[in-house]
Parts: sequence; structure tokens; C-alpha cells
Amino acid sequence: TSEGGQINASGNLALAANNIDLLVVTDSQDSYSFVGGGGNSTEKRDHNETLTGTTLNAGGALTLVSQQDIFSQGSTLSGGEGIGLAAGGDVLLVSAVANNSSFEEVKTKKKSTFGSKRKTVTTTSESTINQGTSLASGGDVQILSGSDILLAGSTVNADGNIALQAEDDIQLLSTVDQTSK
Repeated sequence: TSEGGQINASGNLALAANNIDLLVVTDSQDSYSFVGGGGNSTEKRDHNETLTGTTLNAGGALTLVSQQDIFSQGSTLSGGEGIGLAAGGDVLLVSAVANNSSFEEVKTKKKSTFGSKRKTVTTTSESTINQGTSLASGGDVQILSGSDILLAGSTVNADGNIALQAEDDIQLLSTVDQTSK
């Protein structure tokens, strides 16, 4: 299991394990501010997430072999001479999700000859951003699974051929980034 780790090899890079899990680390930053006086105020709250995926980079061939499953979330796999993934179980190449939000409330008070008038303006926004697993090969990419292959919000690029072979299902799914205000 690797969480946000990085391995670089100028030659070949091979990993073999019962299960291979390549995960992201989510860094969260929260901020709050309040400024006010005389009936006027501004309140702000922000939440931002940054994702750091695992990176495996081989100048030669990158090979991952698992007796059970290969699970990669929001990670980057690159092989200058090719990439090979083989699992006795599932090969799951999926995206990780960063959630961001902001809130701002501005209150104003204006005095006039007829009294005072209060006004409140609230602005909110939320976003969901997907960071998919990325495979980039200077040669071929071969993915073999003893069960299912799932690519969700992930990309596979090769200068050579791409081959996916599963005993059961192959699913190629998209993910959606969302923003609301």
C-alpha cells in the first residue's frame, strides 16, 4: 500500500504483492475570517482539498503483479518502454475526489432620515473535482485481470498498443466534476 508515495526508476520498475493499493493523500485547508463593526460585517469560510496521488515512474518497463487485486486511486503510472498490470482478481483504476466550498456573508446597515436599513448578501459555492488514475506509456499497455477491469474517470495513453483482457467484465466509466453556486 502506498499513500501519496513516489517511486522513480531510470530502468525497469516491478512491484509484486498479494494486493497492490495505490492511494491518494488528501490535504485539507480550512479558513475563517470575520470583520465587523458599526452594524456592518463580513464573514468568510473556505474549505479546500488538495489530492496527492501515488506516482510510479519507470524509464523502462513498469510492471505490477498482484495475486489478488490492483487498486489505484488518483495515481500516476508511467513506463517509458511499456506498462503491464496483471491481477488474479480485479484491476480497479479509479478517481479520487476533492471537495471544495466557500461561504461569504456580508451584512450592511445604512442610516437614512427614515431610519436604518439592513441588507444581507450571502454567497456560497461548492465544487467536486475528480483526479483520475493516469497511465502513460512510451510503448504498449497491457492490463490482465482474473476477474473485472474497471476504469472510472481514468486515462490510459500509449505510444504503442493498448490491450485489456478480463475473465469477467470490462467497464470504462466517466466521472463528473461539479460546481454549484
